[in-house]
Amino acid sequence: MRSQLAAGLNVTFVSDHDSTKNHKAINELSEKRGVPFIPSMEISPSWGHFNPFPLKLGAQLSVDPGVDDIHQILDDARRMGAVAVASNHPYIPYGYLSSLEQNTAPGGFNPGIDLIEINSEVDYKKAIEKAREFWNPGLPYYSN
Repeated sequence: MRSQLAAGLNVTFVSDHDSTKNHKAINELSEKRGVPFIPSMEISPSWGHFNPFPLKLGAQLSVDPGVDDIHQILDDARRMGAVAVASNHPYIPYGYLSSLEQNTAPGGFNPGIDLIEINSEVDYKKAIEKAREFWNPGLPYYSN
């Protein structure tokens, strides 16, 4: 983080798997440099990965991603302060959209996802088309 700030990074964003442990230290470094910090985490059940942001400093995950469903996970993300929740790498074999297609996402579909990541590891066009499919019935998904 220090080398990125020294290189002129103008915002810091951290997203550790299921943890906010490093947020305090990164926030302090960011404040010293006068750079905004966006705290996040990657909530990572075996059937999808999600980035809620920004989180309140000191927020901690209270759900168990190994057990809880999409509804509980999104509720917890909002409780932690998230304004937006992204579905990360949605079409890798254990991505949320892949899991929905395979009926392996506990709780099924939840329209509380705000963003869909475009991932070059798989056909990114599929993620774009899925976002467009959601837009047609009025769901405000955006690919990032």
